[in-house]
Amino acid sequence: MKSKCQTLRMLLLVNILICQFVPMFAQNSSDEIVIAKKVKLFSNVLNEERTLFIKLPDDYATSNKHYPVVFQLDGAERSCIKRLADVYRLQDEGLMPEVVNISIVNTDRNRDVFPFKTLYHRTSGGADNFIRFISEELIPFIDSSYRTTRHRTLVGFSGSGILVLYYLVSKPEDFEAYVPCSPSIAFDTDFFIDKLNSLFEKHVILKKTVAIVFGSAEGQAYYGEQYYFDMTNAVTSITNAFKENAPKGFNWSITSIPGGIHVPEGGVYEGLKNVFLGWKPLCEPEIMPAGGFFDFISSLPVSINSTSKEVFYTIDGSEPTRNSLKYTNPIKVSSPCNLKVKAIDGEFGESEISEVVFKQAPSFTGERFKGKTQKGISYQYYENYYFREGLPDFNEEAIVETGTTDQINLGIKKQYEGFAISFEGLIKIEKDGSYTFSVRSNDESKVILDGYDLIFKERGYPYDEKSGIVTLAKGFHSFKVLYVGPAFKKKLDLAVYYEGLGVEKQEIPAEVLFHKIGN
Repeated sequence: MKSKCQTLRMLLLVNILICQFVPMFAQNSSDEIVIAKKVKLFSNVLNEERTLFIKLPDDYATSNKHYPVVFQLDGAERSCIKRLADVYRLQDEGLMPEVVNISIVNTDRNRDVFPFKTLYHRTSGGADNFIRFISEELIPFIDSSYRTTRHRTLVGFSGSGILVLYYLVSKPEDFEAYVPCSPSIAFDTDFFIDKLNSLFEKHVILKKTVAIVFGSAEGQAYYGEQYYFDMTNAVTSITNAFKENAPKGFNWSITSIPGGIHVPEGGVYEGLKNVFLGWKPLCEPEIMPAGGFFDFISSLPVSINSTSKEVFYTIDGSEPTRNSLKYTNPIKVSSPCNLKVKAIDGEFGESEISEVVFKQAPSFTGERFKGKTQKGISYQYYENYYFREGLPDFNEEAIVETGTTDQINLGIKKQYEGFAISFEGLIKIEKDGSYTFSVRSNDESKVILDGYDLIFKERGYPYDEKSGIVTLAKGFHSFKVLYVGPAFKKKLDLAVYYEGLGVEKQEIPAEVLFHKIGN
């Protein structure tokens, strides 16, 4: 027997909304600005076709990440555009994650949003059926069609704000957060207060978030025999219910927008800001050491640092998922492998993947150097405004200055940005064995040992330091460090460390750095 999800008929119409006054949205191959995709979904519950406007995260096509979902009611074209602007603003300010945004276009709004009949809305009273549509058809369709997390938010406005609160008290398990903007519960305030109190009585702990937003200047709009927009009394009643009876774990906020009228501008912004209060993006995990060359005579312990409690990894180069190995203790690497790591948050998404490669070391990597040497490492200094984007191709750049320096440092710079330095020479190793090198820098840098790219600290790497391991023979080894000065930063940082047999971790000292002289 087919499930309800399988019986849904869906027509994807690449019928794109155009918005010339919102430049933040990505352009398609034509000169149009793509806002959202229009999707038709037939509902067996409602026995009608429903229209959705779906806006995926900008990086959706190029990533394999999963995203929270925001469902917005009253999703007409103009409303969809306006409310997406609030979402983008929050994301640009770092106050909420990337989300899949679903705008549900109305057919018979009064039927869908009112849980009871009113004198003023002939078709009202179908909210339970509309909730069935969302719960049994829409949510499964979205979850099966897109990469989503379990975190869902429902947003409604005025009459559809009623539906948001009614959904909370009727089927709270479907959404983690509810945002009613100017909910018109004055039609029957007691009905909603009773439902709220009944919900609270059933739960000792209820981990849900409700963020109510309204305008301070809504006033009282006369509607038949009731004050339809009398938000003052309605908000006071809800506030009292929250204060007196809300169970543990129930997070609530009520925000009045100064000077705002009914369904004020910025309502989505304020509501979602409170929903994601305290959210921070997941940084890609830090792998230590960050790859390199190893003899694998004994297993190599590899540690992972992350801001997330749940970190998953693979050692075959495949992408980590929640079904991959979960990191709990240092990983024992006993053979060459491609280690990939990802932090996964069940609610708010995933981090970028961290990846390192552990290779089989050649027989004591590098060749002993025989020849004339002199203490100090050589450097080549470059300047170019366009170095802001990362390490340049040093072979194609004009050298501004050359010289030698006792240690790897930035004292030779002549400006704070738009410069790059290549340090090149020899490092003297006293004992055969395994050595760990680390680089700390605030922009792109690279450590190259015996021609191997041992460490590449790429731009945007979230941690200060990155390391790599290598097996070295006693003697001299070619050694190169590349660095580019970051744009718009006065503070510069570059330090290279090593540790190994008889050597505690330390910044590479002057006494082991040399350069060739003569032939």
